[in-house]
Amino acid sequence: VFVISSRIQSFVGVAVGIFAGACLALGVLLAYWTFADWLNLGIIRRKLSAGTSTLRDGEVVAFDGVVRIDVEPMIAPFSGTPCAAYTYVVAGSRQSISRGGGVRAEIAQGFHLVKTRIEGVTQNLRLCSFPSFEDDLRENVHGRRWATEARALIERISGTALSSGERERQSRLLEVRHTVLEEVHQDYCMGAVTGSGDGLVIDEEVLPVGQEVCVIGAYKKELNGLTARRSRLGANLIVYRGNAEEVLSRVGKETAGFAKTATFLVGAGVLLLGTSFL
Repeated sequence: VFVISSRIQSFVGVAVGIFAGACLALGVLLAYWTFADWLNLGIIRRKLSAGTSTLRDGEVVAFDGVVRIDVEPMIAPFSGTPCAAYTYVVAGSRQSISRGGGVRAEIAQGFHLVKTRIEGVTQNLRLCSFPSFEDDLRENVHGRRWATEARALIERISGTALSSGERERQSRLLEVRHTVLEEVHQDYCMGAVTGSGDGLVIDEEVLPVGQEVCVIGAYKKELNGLTARRSRLGANLIVYRGNAEEVLSRVGKETAGFAKTATFLVGAGVLLLGTSFL
């Protein structure tokens, strides 16, 4: 914005600078996640070509099978899905006098996992880190559709759940996604649902029991399970819906589309930046 506005000294320069900056920022961010998915697809292709070869300790692998647990399944608080793991974030919008408009305020957040195994054709592997979920296992709802469920959840955890800032909550979630563990239950409560719930924004991610999935993570022989990878690029232990062949086809098409969009955004930003020097 500064570079373009200094070259085009008018309101138009500021507007063009903001647009170019937004294109570059969104393009680079999208390219980052596209590259992470591209690396994951490479791991899945390697899995398909290797067949049922022996897993090596510490190797990053793809493994597909059905989600199984040995206890009663948890029930996701919003979708009501019997599951082995879930996360949720409940947020609301409120008016801010200082900022002169609506701002997002998080009301509750939680992440839960019970001892889980992925039942494959020839072997089972345990999930030994809290997983990240692809978009097909995530639902985002705006408005009052889940307002009743949100009120019930907050009433249930109120008085027992911790209250903390967003930085502390995200740090804890990042910690469990990089730690070897089999079970975690964490809820945070920062407020209450007020009014009709029209301003609610609820994100829920669910790992349903009985769902066929493809998991990518680091194989640990001593645990006979998958844990977080050391790499910080993308999700460290990620769960995709469907078997390896389905994920390769579906996510491959999505990744190709995102790559084109990222290229267009970065190209548009660079073009606008270069044009300001003409």
